[in-house]
Amino acid sequence: MERSVYSFIRKDPSDRHEVPEDTIFRLLSSGRRRALLRALEEADGEAPLSSLTEAVAHAEGLEDEGSSRPFKKVYVSLYQTHVPAMVEAGVIEHDTEAKTVALTPQATPLLRYLHFDPAKDRGGPLSRLLTSEDSHGVS
Repeated sequence: MERSVYSFIRKDPSDRHEVPEDTIFRLLSSGRRRALLRALEEADGEAPLSSLTEAVAHAEGLEDEGSSRPFKKVYVSLYQTHVPAMVEAGVIEHDTEAKTVALTPQATPLLRYLHFDPAKDRGGPLSRLLTSEDSHGVS
């Protein structure tokens, strides 16, 4: 049996709220949040915040050059801004005692947007718009 791409996301049948589209786009507007989602996905849906910090820092091209300062800036940004915004939207859970972050079922639409490739998905109107020869100056 083939494993679902999103099978690692914690499922709580009592939690059925959907993330509004404006919230999805607001959350995905930050490259740091997109990197956080990708890192969580690669970690099968749950990871320590410290590991996620390293993954996000590396995704941004930051290297450990004998100083932890660049990583500390990423950690503080994630801890104070990005993680709380995503928790508030319901797409991740943050266990402050265990210092872990986990995807929730509400993260699924965000992950789908991250995987959207207009060159492959030519069926819908957005795909046709994004891949059309005559895009009216839209790039």
